[in-house]
Amino acid sequence: MVYSCATHAEEAIEEALTDEGLPPDLERLPEDKTVLEKCFICNEQAVYQVISQEL
Repeated sequence: MVYSCATHAEEAIEEALTDEGLPPDLERLPEDKTVLEKCFICNEQAVYQVISQEL
């Protein structure tokens, strides 16, 4: 699972892609969880989580 800010959502999807899996899911974080998670690139508040999907 990768967390990202709004600016880096596309990069988070690319990071979560796997050769043998389905496209990753992009989900908006609930308000209470955004306080805890940081973007994997810039360390800003995360607003999305990207979850890798496996077959």
